[in-house]
Amino acid sequence: AFENGKLDLTSLEGLADLINAETKAQRQQALRQAEGGLRKMYDGWRNELVHLMAKIEAVIDFSEEENIEDNVYNDVRIRIVQLRDSIKRHLDDDRRGEILRDGLKLSIIGPPNAGKSSFLNLLGQYLDTKRWILAAKQLLC
Repeated sequence: AFENGKLDLTSLEGLADLINAETKAQRQQALRQAEGGLRKMYDGWRNELVHLMAKIEAVIDFSEEENIEDNVYNDVRIRIVQLRDSIKRHLDDDRRGEILRDGLKLSIIGPPNAGKSSFLNLLGQYLDTKRWILAAKQLLC
């Protein structure tokens, strides 16, 4: 599908994540990505950059000859800062998407009969997933 141009790389990665998803939250995230959520955001950033570059090039090439507005440069500068902030917010998400997709490695240690399994069961009920609890219990045994 990727080689034939039917799916882009982010959608393909989302499809792989959807196949490997074990929880509802993982499936929802993978489905958003497979449907092009990331691609749309990245395309929007790219289109904005191309548009802003064209405006700056117009100021450089034609500002003295044509009637180019004086505030174009300042407007572009403001929009570039906004775009940079948008990209930075996306990258500074504390890896929430990766953690949701891959899960966390957790060690619950303590003496025998201290309540480790009870804590793990309570945590699993809170997170609304069962599969990882079974894997974790196998490690405890």
